[in-house]
Amino acid sequence: MAKENRQRRTYREIFIDKLEELSGDEQKLIGNITLQKNLGWDEERYDRIKQQLVEENAIIVGRGKGGAVALAKTKGAKALNVFISYSHLDETVKTELVKHLEPLVRQNLIEAWHFRKLKAGNEWDRVISKEMKTRNLFCC
Repeated sequence: MAKENRQRRTYREIFIDKLEELSGDEQKLIGNITLQKNLGWDEERYDRIKQQLVEENAIIVGRGKGGAVALAKTKGAKALNVFISYSHLDETVKTELVKHLEPLVRQNLIEAWHFRKLKAGNEWDRVISKEMKTRNLFCC
């Protein structure tokens, strides 16, 4: 009887494959709880593999309740489009956020837009409306 030549997939490969499956063809954030449940892993294994992938720059980490992850790059994927909405009173907070996002922008992982990117003569209401429709992540 011939032995079947079958390689086992690593936890890293399983994590990436499941994240790709849940993301579809988009680069979008998937909640940690959702991904962990879909993988059927305990918290320790999930956190260990997630940390490994973060250190390899294979995934990016989102913030918020429960946290989220996304593939750093997907085949032919465009950058994650972020719309930053804020009050004029929070200009300094927006500036700090943009500064912290800059490494992700340089890696072409995200593209951030806020109303300060409006150009003179733009019809601001139409431009903002268009930008909101094309973004897949909103920061307030």
